[in-house]
Amino acid sequence: MSYDKRYKSAIWADYKLPITIVGLGGVGKGVAVNLALNNHKLHVYDGDTVEMHNCIPQGYYPTQIGMKKADALKQELDFYPNNVFYMDYYWDNSYSLEENVIACPDKMDVRVKMFNIWSNDYHSDNDFFIDIRMLAEYFEIYFITTDTLDDVIEEYRTKGLSDVEPAPVNCTFTQTRYVANMCHGKVVELINKHIVNIKTNTIVYDIPLYTRYDANI
Repeated sequence: MSYDKRYKSAIWADYKLPITIVGLGGVGKGVAVNLALNNHKLHVYDGDTVEMHNCIPQGYYPTQIGMKKADALKQELDFYPNNVFYMDYYWDNSYSLEENVIACPDKMDVRVKMFNIWSNDYHSDNDFFIDIRMLAEYFEIYFITTDTLDDVIEEYRTKGLSDVEPAPVNCTFTQTRYVANMCHGKVVELINKHIVNIKTNTIVYDIPLYTRYDANI
């Protein structure tokens, strides 16, 4: 008997990736859980502490209030075999990144630094950089691979990156659990499709640079 019995015959199920995830909030935490349970090698960074308002939209528990988010994630995942390394501090450009990166930090300047480091490093053709943003009923996903980097880098820098931090929004309507769950699922879907393309050495799935969901349209 195994934990993966119900999906282990999927093409993507036995292919494990090294991934850095920066930010364990409404997006990063759920994505990390899903990827960890499929035993990808994760390095996760977040220096934040769990607060009451994080519990429902971000998937933390009331008993974890006051814990570092990285430690709270470890507490949850330690029930299962996993290959996760937990950093309970904020990532900065003095730290290295894995070949594959998922960026979900709070600050735009961190996204810019992450992308600059990733795009300037040597990579195989199949490595990826995923940038995710979410509000209460809205999310955006940028999915860049090294073999598409030259084609999309200017579009991503123009549309996805900025030297200006986004304007603050109403703090009582910034996150919802149901949209967060949809976002987690979409990110994992795109990664699994990417793995299928790698394993078959064929473009079975055309993965777009930009994916958007908005519940209000």
